Amino acid sequence: MYKMTDETKKQYEELYEKAIDIWYIACNEGVVALSDYADKRKVLEKDIFELGLIFISDGVSEDHMEKIFTNLIKQETEADKVFLKSLQKEAIMALRKNSSLSILKLLLNSFTFRTFKEDGIYLFDNLDERLNIKDAVQRIKAHKV
Repeated sequence: MYKMTDETKKQYEELYEKAIDIWYIACNEGVVALSDYADKRKVLEKDIFELGLIFISDGVSEDHMEKIFTNLIKQETEADKVFLKSLQKEAIMALRKNSSLSILKLLLNSFTFRTFKEDGIYLFDNLDERLNIKDAVQRIKAHKV
């Protein structure tokens, strides 16, 4: 797995927080509003995440977004930039697909060595919830027999 530099970690954290904020905005204001939150300077610099906000707002298809973003990533030669653009692509495509907040967080976290806790991902609130899930799974399996 790619080892992040300190600068890349900072950029990851900024993207992670913005992606979550955008997820909430999309839920509350709708996807058409997303272009209002794009950094226009970064759009002109071909920042995948910011460009993706415009694309989502304009209703650009997933196929077209995928092709454009893949081509932009292929142009990069530095490992840090390839990593960050790939991360931006995954984040914006998850938003385009209306993924849940948990999926968005897990997807971004899967690019890193960070723990779930470091990224505010809580799969289980406590041991009781885990036990309840295990009990539910056992009950479901028992009914299949």
